[in-house]
Amino acid sequence: MLFFIETKRKRYSVFTKRFGYRGAGIALFREEPGGTFSVLIGKRKYNPGKGQWSFPGGKANRRESPLVAAKREFREETEVYLEELKPAYISHIRTLIPFFDWDTFILSTTSNMVFTQIDEFEELIWVDESVLNCRDLHFGVRQACKAYRRYRRT
Repeated sequence: MLFFIETKRKRYSVFTKRFGYRGAGIALFREEPGGTFSVLIGKRKYNPGKGQWSFPGGKANRRESPLVAAKREFREETEVYLEELKPAYISHIRTLIPFFDWDTFILSTTSNMVFTQIDEFEELIWVDESVLNCRDLHFGVRQACKAYRRYRRT
């Protein structure tokens, strides 16, 4: 028997933390000259989301907070410590669906750092906001971009 908790628009199992997938990622944005922005995304090499463009992120370890998991996954997938970039924390988005709990942390930087391509992604690149819709995006990427646009308007 499963029990569900109703949220604003979604419901999720109370057993997510014990039996479901719990993960986190970093949506890293960079301000560009001319008032536009770029986002760091990679083309996934493996499932889930093979062939789709997504943020660095992955499964949280047991008893690991979502933010700690997101930073660890970012470091594992880019070989860069976020502290080196001196990003500004902006927001946090939580996606809850049955047996799946995902946290996306939205950060901004002015760094022009080039990231090393590692095994997790076929490509890991900065993509300008104007061409994002031309890509096959993994869940949450559009949602985080909308949140970043709202933040920039304030």
